[in-house]
Amino acid sequence: MDPQLRNGMIFVFIGLVLLFLTFIVHFSLWLWAMIVGASFVINGVGVVHLIRYIRKL
Repeated sequence: MDPQLRNGMIFVFIGLVLLFLTFIVHFSLWLWAMIVGASFVINGVGVVHLIRYIRKL
């Protein structure tokens, strides 16, 4: 498997798990905001990896 595809899928998966975790567990507001922000950043990195892989095809 291509490393860029693998990394993209891993980052998107981790970001979505973090985002889903915020709906299940009740965090304090500042911790919730930090986790949601981190999940969007991680998803963004994963999407960039996937877009670069698709362009390479």
